Amino acid sequence: IDIKEFPDPLPRLIIEAEDRNFYYHIGFDPLAVYSSLVSHLFSDGRRGGASTITMQLTRILHPEWKKYPVLIRKGLEISNAIQI
Repeated sequence: IDIKEFPDPLPRLIIEAEDRNFYYHIGFDPLAVYSSLVSHLFSDGRRGGASTITMQLTRILHPEWKKYPVLIRKGLEISNAIQI
């Protein structure tokens, strides 16, 4: 489905909710990744996500990556998101 077929505010709402910096990064958001990593290492279970829409797409395209440890998986997602 072409994105133009959706009601006008829907794509903007999705981008705002899922990846606020979608138009300003190269496929991943380095600040969000750093923040998530720090949160993962030093928080008591409260963690924020760092996945951009593009990284989420790589997860859909490569479901077999779930078997890898999280740091390897995130590296693969970032690398593939930059390529996309």
